[in-house]
Amino acid sequence: MTKPAIFLDRDGVLNKAIPKNNLKKTRPPYNISELKIYKDLKFINQYKNKYLIFIITNQPDIKKGLQTKKFNNFINMQIKKIIKVNGIYTCECLEIDKECYCYKPKPGLIKKILSRYDISLKESYLIGDTWRDIKLANYFKIKSIHMMRSNIDYTLGMNTNYRIKTLKSLKSIIDV
Repeated sequence: MTKPAIFLDRDGVLNKAIPKNNLKKTRPPYNISELKIYKDLKFINQYKNKYLIFIITNQPDIKKGLQTKKFNNFINMQIKKIIKVNGIYTCECLEIDKECYCYKPKPGLIKKILSRYDISLKESYLIGDTWRDIKLANYFKIKSIHMMRSNIDYTLGMNTNYRIKTLKSLKSIIDV
């Protein structure tokens, strides 16, 4: 049976992304002192009966040696204590890896999900904080929701269907 999905970016949507020096990019937390999981995460659970829930995230800092796979998994486990997800799909490639098909906005992560689940993309949503997320949503014609937790627009002005500052605001966009 076909079911819609909610695709969630992780850093910047579910947990605080750390601004890099130039403030035009962010990175994931590297240690426990940097990890801040947003308190409004629990609002995702209200969609569990109607939607499949997936986290799709680029994590090139693992390959760069800046973040450990163990700490990345720790972040995921902390999030999974709060929200029930059908899966977490991670790309650990570098943006420049020629053989990579999954580094957002490339379609590989969602294609992998589609190979395992019968999803109605027409009724699905992608929630992200950067241009990569919005471009990926546009590729699949998924409704995009730009999460604007900071005052910096990381979408580079790309058109998005909706803009929100908290996950609690989803109730005005997505029916339960």
